Amino acid sequence: IYGNYQAMWNEFNDLTNNQRGKLLIGINFTRSHAIMPDNIAAFQAAYPNIEVRLLEGTNESLHKSLINKDIDLAIARFPESLPGMEIRDFYKEEVIMLVPAQLLPEEKRESGAFISDLSEFSVYPFILGSPYDISGQIARSMISNAGFQPIVKAQSANMETLLSLCAKGIGICFCPESLARAILTKEQLNRMKIYHFSAGASYHIRFGYRKESYQW
Repeated sequence: IYGNYQAMWNEFNDLTNNQRGKLLIGINFTRSHAIMPDNIAAFQAAYPNIEVRLLEGTNESLHKSLINKDIDLAIARFPESLPGMEIRDFYKEEVIMLVPAQLLPEEKRESGAFISDLSEFSVYPFILGSPYDISGQIARSMISNAGFQPIVKAQSANMETLLSLCAKGIGICFCPESLARAILTKEQLNRMKIYHFSAGASYHIRFGYRKESYQW
């Protein structure tokens, strides 16, 4: 009943150009830091009477919150389709490998390299994300395909922590490029070599929202 009332209330407000209410958005906490400030600013310029509330959590918890109607919209990794949900592509996220320059011989410190085999890095230290996170999964897959056991200096589910450790030269880090460029300073990035992968290191970030009789 409440859901029907809310849909009717939203529709009446839209019809009178009196858009008011709260928009509840679920998003990963690190991705929120990287992309939401600019997006919320643009949204507020168009819809100043709508309050944006962010619920930050893991990919799986966001899916659950959307199904349970705790949020209106999730920005996350989604399958191509999900029963009862509308799924729309937002952007493609690419995982890169960041190597602190001080770990490399001087002749290998220029940025912009592509790599398909990590075997040459088997003697280097790594800092890894959670095995439940997409970046951590990609890192472990790449290392496994290269056929070596990594020297792991630290593990964390927090990408900001991993990037801070990488910036201090503790080890090699795998991170979505958009997050790395949002979190690290230009000076920190200049002290790293950035490797891109030729395949298997990108995925879509999508909008997910429930199919409703009236779409606010």
